[in-house]
Amino acid sequence: MTLASRSMWWISMRKNLLASAVCFAVAVSPSVNAVHAATAAPSVAPVSLPPEVATMVRDLATAAEQSQTAVKQTLAKVKSVDEARTLQAALDHLTQAQRIDAASAALIQARIAEFGLPATANASAAGSIFGNKLVQVGLAVVGVAGIAAAAGGGGGGGGGSTTPVTPPPVTQPPPVTEPPPAPPIDDPIEPVVQEPVVGTVPSPVARPTPQEYAFTGGMEITGIQAAHSRGFTGKSALVAVLDTGFNSEHVELYGQFAGFFNAFTGSELAADAADVDGHGTHVAGIIAAKANNYMGVGYAPDTKLLGVRIGDANGQLSVSTEQTAAAFRWSREKGADFINNSWGTRGVYASTYTATQIESALGPMLSEFRTGAQNDVIYIWANGNEGSDKQPGLYAALPQLFPELKGNWVAVANIDSSTGRLHSSSQRCGDAREWCISAPGTEISAPAITGDDYYAVLTGTSMAAPAVTGALAVLKDAFPMLSNEAIVTRLFFTANKSGVYSDASLYGQGLMDVDQASLPLGPMSLVGSTGQIAPLSMTTMRLGGAFGDSNPLQGVQVMALDIQGAGFMTDLGGVVQTRTYRHDLAAATDRLAKQAPRQVSAGHGMTLTFSHSGVDGNVTDNMVMGFTGNGGLTSRFGLVSNVDVLAGGVNFAGSSQQKVSFAAPYWMSETDIRAYGLQQGFGLAGGNLAFTAVSTAERTGVSAAYSYNLADAYGPTLEMGLVNGKDSLFGTETGGALGFSDKAETRFVGVRGEFHHNDITLFHSAYMGQSDVSARGLISGIDTVVTSSWSFGGKYDRGIRQYGLLVAQPLKVESANTSLSFIDGYQNGAFTTSTVNVNLAPTGRQINTELYFATSSRAFDDIKVSLMRMDQPDHNASAKSDHVATFSVGTRF
Repeated sequence: MTLASRSMWWISMRKNLLASAVCFAVAVSPSVNAVHAATAAPSVAPVSLPPEVATMVRDLATAAEQSQTAVKQTLAKVKSVDEARTLQAALDHLTQAQRIDAASAALIQARIAEFGLPATANASAAGSIFGNKLVQVGLAVVGVAGIAAAAGGGGGGGGGSTTPVTPPPVTQPPPVTEPPPAPPIDDPIEPVVQEPVVGTVPSPVARPTPQEYAFTGGMEITGIQAAHSRGFTGKSALVAVLDTGFNSEHVELYGQFAGFFNAFTGSELAADAADVDGHGTHVAGIIAAKANNYMGVGYAPDTKLLGVRIGDANGQLSVSTEQTAAAFRWSREKGADFINNSWGTRGVYASTYTATQIESALGPMLSEFRTGAQNDVIYIWANGNEGSDKQPGLYAALPQLFPELKGNWVAVANIDSSTGRLHSSSQRCGDAREWCISAPGTEISAPAITGDDYYAVLTGTSMAAPAVTGALAVLKDAFPMLSNEAIVTRLFFTANKSGVYSDASLYGQGLMDVDQASLPLGPMSLVGSTGQIAPLSMTTMRLGGAFGDSNPLQGVQVMALDIQGAGFMTDLGGVVQTRTYRHDLAAATDRLAKQAPRQVSAGHGMTLTFSHSGVDGNVTDNMVMGFTGNGGLTSRFGLVSNVDVLAGGVNFAGSSQQKVSFAAPYWMSETDIRAYGLQQGFGLAGGNLAFTAVSTAERTGVSAAYSYNLADAYGPTLEMGLVNGKDSLFGTETGGALGFSDKAETRFVGVRGEFHHNDITLFHSAYMGQSDVSARGLISGIDTVVTSSWSFGGKYDRGIRQYGLLVAQPLKVESANTSLSFIDGYQNGAFTTSTVNVNLAPTGRQINTELYFATSSRAFDDIKVSLMRMDQPDHNASAKSDHVATFSVGTRF
């Protein structure tokens, strides 16, 4: 391959303002059953311009179309003599092409003169004839046998008869929107040929640049940049282009083709698919010009193309119906997802004929179309360029006669991106509105055949159709799990239907919006590995306090599906409602205000133990009735807020810690306030064996504890128990696709003990638990959850004064290995699934260290002060330590 380092700006004009770029013609008539080719309208030689001159031409032309102020702003960017020379060359070209008004030309001349350069010789030739808006270029209308090409626009296809029908005269359709056409040109403009600039071709880049988007033109109204930014560039799609041929050596197209086919000879050699006209190369570039930071870029820069040549050596469509059908068949058999057809009929409409007549004329092609539809092939067609008062050409409107093709058919109208409206040359969506969409096809810059780095600027539905084809390829890349037909439906559904685009007779489904099409449609759902489906919006997880405030699911990427089944990767951590640590000062004050349990003898071995809580001391939170008999027989039952009271163990009056207990931490849930408890004890082997049963709104459990005094001062207790809860794992709440059952079983073992010496009491407590719970949804399994808690401390009791130290670790999950199974991609026609293991255990370990003091005075029965430091609060390793001071006073009545 040789890459000539040249650039070209190719502009063609004709006397009737219609340029010839491609020349396909097909005859369809009730009197004949075949299609044939015809000759093209003459075209003029291209104008070769260096890239910098071409860019300046476009900038000046656009500015002149807007206002004199815009021209001045453009001229202000010219800062050097070299740039002034570029400006001079651009003015020379615009003047010869009669594309600049006299006032703008005068401003440009004045700017050139500021750099000491002579006035441009041709500038004075710019006259008022072009004082209105710019002429549209590159529109090709070639009429033969009622069917024409969509060169620089949309048009015709198929063939067979050897007797062409005389075409109707070519006329300029009345414009629908601004800008109005310029007056006719008496004679074609002679090209000004300049030596191309030699340079190196940049290496490809990952994403298109803003300059590439701007150079191509029209892309800014399609949302394609947003889709590219999401990583969707068409790499999953294969696109066939049936056209005049292809310059596969062009810098923008080299390496973009996956195969070639010559419909005349059946050859699959690249050389036999070469382009002699330029139309096919231009169309291919709109679809798949590479993102190489060179000039322009295609809508799907990473897609691969199948180049199918159906134009003869003169650039005319002279293939037979059978040969055209073979071209479509070859494309399908090679795996094409989308087939672009920037050619079609002129003056022939589906409403003019019956299905029988078209079946007779195009039977082999229709048979292949039906087969393609059964194999999910999508056919994209240019509407044609006969004006917005005309219906789409025959091929674009075929489903009107053959409804079975509707789901696989896309007709395309041409939008002028400068006005946002239908271009005056474009045929409307009309009868094809159900399967028609609008896209930019006006003044589109794309590769040309004149050189391997030349470009042409063309207008028409021929340019709009490949924009849609490229967009479909991008959506195929985004959603490989969707059928091609579903992707078309998605593009139609998300098209902009507001404002002028609500007129379906002109715009069909509206202006395509690839940004919206690449976003989720409707509510999202998560799918488990076994097919369970749950709404993403209802999928939540709020772990219980023992899990801390970490987010163990952060970074787990799963695929969520929208209502169409399109997949979107989402971070599962987003559904976890993490706990934001905040010390509950009100609860701490209430805990501090709790009174030490008081025991009253009722005689005959019966006692009553009770205590109050709250800053006003009016809430009875413990009330236990106890009996003591011979042989160490004891029995206690009642309502308690701390199971310690049942056993008559160490009380924590004076401590402000809410989650610390000398008893097992599993009896009560986070929401439980009080529990009903029963404890039965009796002497055994010099010690005491006690059975405890506790019931709350959330949990029910039993335990057996054996205590033995090793010495008069120290008595340890060993305890084992079983708790069944209805609050899942320690208050964990789940919903949607993430689920733990509400029922959990916890087995625990622990040891606690007290040491008494005069006024000093030392104590310790340590428990470990194992909990089991069933899982559902994305949670395919969870191992036994291991938890721990411990505390130790002491107090010095001097009657009316107590001093205490308490160091404790609240209940903490040590391990909770959990398996998650979910879909995370799509490959080879099926969703891919993954299973990941995560540990729901928190990252840190909360340690509370508290000093407290309790006393009384004449005015108050209870005066308490607590100073506490909490390290890694809520078991969060990254959390800062918290320091809290609490003060409480109370009076008993």
